[in-house]
Amino acid sequence: MSQPGNPSDDKKVEDLFESLSGQVGASLTPASQVVEPHPHSQGFLAGSEKKKKFILVKLENQIFGIALSNVREVMGLTQLSYLPNMPPYFAGLINLRGKIISAIDLKQSLKSIGFTSTSSPVKRPCVVITEWSGGLYGAMVDDIVEVLSVTDAEMDRSTETLQGATVFAGIIKVSQRPLAPILNLEKALKLDELLQVTSSPEIESTLKRDAA
Repeated sequence: MSQPGNPSDDKKVEDLFESLSGQVGASLTPASQVVEPHPHSQGFLAGSEKKKKFILVKLENQIFGIALSNVREVMGLTQLSYLPNMPPYFAGLINLRGKIISAIDLKQSLKSIGFTSTSSPVKRPCVVITEWSGGLYGAMVDDIVEVLSVTDAEMDRSTETLQGATVFAGIIKVSQRPLAPILNLEKALKLDELLQVTSSPEIESTLKRDAA
């Protein structure tokens, strides 16, 4: 994992913004303006001035944070291939340059902790891609807001006040900004459960066929 403030980390942010802008016509603040690496950063949580980068995403009117270290790529929502007999939060499969991504509707997944959503159309749906246990998974979100550098002092690791605390890793509390719960993607996307479902022989054969 690259450390906050390393050139490779900053390049990753630039690539994410460039990829997203090219695919969905995003009008986003350039990453170089959003991310300001601290010159003495050597790691996260070693001191109050150490920073960690988060992608802020929007679901309905709520902002959530996803650690940049957990993000492999960001893309606009594309055509989904339907799979039968899957959980309601499973949106379908995406073929991305020959690699199969299991797309999860994050709003549907979070319904289990009381998150409510409307049927209003989403102007710029995006997919945040993460890698877990050898597979690629995409979290479908309504929008990408920005990439933000956060210090230890601007985070609250306590999640007792959040309903469904197991899907969260803390709260971003930057001054003059709305609070943003930090998502634990493994829990929020129900990846343990999904891995068991997709490991059935029928689903595996479908995945191999779609990847061909």
